[in-house]
Amino acid sequence: MRAASIAHLQAATDFAAGVGSPVVMGPLQRALNSASITAPDVRDGHLRRSVETLKEVGAYAARQGVALAIEPLNRFEIDLVNTVADGVAMCESIGLDNVGLGLDVFHVNIEEHDPAAALRAAGGHLRHLHAPDNDRGVPGTGHAPWAELAVAARESGFDGIVTFESWTGDLEAGWRMWRPYFPDADAAARDAVTFLRAQFA
Repeated sequence: MRAASIAHLQAATDFAAGVGSPVVMGPLQRALNSASITAPDVRDGHLRRSVETLKEVGAYAARQGVALAIEPLNRFEIDLVNTVADGVAMCESIGLDNVGLGLDVFHVNIEEHDPAAALRAAGGHLRHLHAPDNDRGVPGTGHAPWAELAVAARESGFDGIVTFESWTGDLEAGWRMWRPYFPDADAAARDAVTFLRAQFA
């Protein structure tokens, strides 16, 4: 299973390099929907194997000129690396310059007491930022503290890519999006880009 995971992530870095993407972001640390209560020694084993795997994949990605961005997910989707502090600790255990964090405002809003402080805490580890609002909708339409987040990103030295990530159609059920978050995906994308450019300029 680990060999298949490594091959999958290496293929993702190959694809990223081929299209000129500087980063592969996602929950690279553990399979989605794997959240469960485990004994501390079992969890420590999961963490150790994840670090070993990402060291191998990270070294491969470095040769491709690609960074890895580990995405902390909320507690309902994953049980390994939920907070920025968890992510920073994992990055430091991996110890590769091209392995950092990818933060998603949706997850940060759930897991962190202070989203802006969390971005600051990511510091030089921050490689990529997903910027939906707190409900995975268009940024600026919910209660995420965008002005504070933009300042925190700048203060952390972040100069990577900010993206609007959301879903429509068949993917909505998989992510428990039981109601439409916007009526028109193209309009939502345009509105998101306009808003994020104004915030992060």
